[in-house]
Amino acid sequence: MRDERLAYALRSIRRKTRLSQRALRDLSGVSFSMIQLIEDTGARTKDAVKPSPTTLEKLASGAATDPESHQANPAQAKLYYGQLMEAAGYLDAVPNADSCPFGRLAHLLDGLPQDDREFVVEAVRNLIPSLVKGCQEARQPILGRSNGTDQRDRVAIPR
Repeated sequence: MRDERLAYALRSIRRKTRLSQRALRDLSGVSFSMIQLIEDTGARTKDAVKPSPTTLEKLASGAATDPESHQANPAQAKLYYGQLMEAAGYLDAVPNADSCPFGRLAHLLDGLPQDDREFVVEAVRNLIPSLVKGCQEARQPILGRSNGTDQRDRVAIPR
């Protein structure tokens, strides 16, 4: 079962990144035969294959590397590595892109060119302090008058 999960995880990552097995070989440094063996385990082979964590890390890094610019996306590589390690049975369940906000952000940024990713990351870094300050100010009681008495209301923060 674990072998099939690893085969499915690697195949899914490779297809998501639109990489052929040969392209992943070139970007990761893992042999074509090893990639093929991992993906075919459970489907055509009887022997279980459990690549080392180092091999899985290379595959994750390769999958997170842009084939044209050869620039790596470390956040995406970390996410892929966790998914492969979990599928191989080295780790307990790792948050996926749907359950982890940072994983979701990495997933959203994954399809963007490097310049656009850097722009979004910088914009978020600049925006977060403003959002925190705005939320803190909005939660402060607002003094209002109603029938001559003080009435404290809270501003609702839209979600």
